[in-house]
Amino acid sequence: MDPTTLLTQLKDVHPPELITWWPLAIGWWGLIIFTLILLTSTTLYTRRWWRRNAWRRAALTELKQIAADYLSQANTAHLITVIELLKRSISSAHNDLHALSATSTEWRHYLEKSLKNSPATLSPEDIAILSEGHYQPATPELSAAFFVRIERFIKRLGNV
Repeated sequence: MDPTTLLTQLKDVHPPELITWWPLAIGWWGLIIFTLILLTSTTLYTRRWWRRNAWRRAALTELKQIAADYLSQANTAHLITVIELLKRSISSAHNDLHALSATSTEWRHYLEKSLKNSPATLSPEDIAILSEGHYQPATPELSAAFFVRIERFIKRLGNV
């Protein structure tokens, strides 16, 4: 064989085809599916949590307004409004409509029961004011710290 004929039979070296990004390998499909499941479950959980705590956000907003009104002008009506707000909050947190109609001793029991679930928020004096303060002839003196403790109590309600 003649070397020149052998050289003419040779073809140029062709690089291999470029690797394309499509179709994806099985690992990428698994990662995409895992990411979609993670995003969907996180979104659903966050949305459910947001709706479940709507009562808490509304109660805290209302409490700030009541505290501002009370601190500008002390009035028994504001204390009654705080008590009504707490009754609604406890009812929403524990899904218990009986808390809404509780009075005096029964209301004290609801506060103490809720206090066991979220300790160190309300003092015994606070419970006494909230259960019997609106029955007193004079408006009880409530400080800004009292409203802070009520706010902490509402934040911890239902977080057992």
